[in-house]
Amino acid sequence: MYVNDSAITATHILSKASANLVASGFNDVAAWLFRNGLCTDPNKTEFITFALPCSTHIHGGMVTEIALTDPSSGRYPVKWSDLIRYLGIFIHHKFDWSYHVTIMAN
Repeated sequence: MYVNDSAITATHILSKASANLVASGFNDVAAWLFRNGLCTDPNKTEFITFALPCSTHIHGGMVTEIALTDPSSGRYPVKWSDLIRYLGIFIHHKFDWSYHVTIMAN
């Protein structure tokens, strides 16, 4: 059994605080999965952030990596992605839909 296309989201005025909330949520979910005989796949784990283009000074800059902990895989880093696929849609971190349209047209 596996979970496909799950997402953990968080919002905060500071990018680092938001990333910490996501990492904490992931760690809780991974612990629950492990207790129930399931595990996550580090190779399929992605991390993306969204922010207004002119607000990086307010949000403390972009977080480029988060550290996640999974009881079955241990602690591992997940690097920031500028483009992810979620539920069959390619989402760019700037919400530029031309990437999705180009990929789907090809």
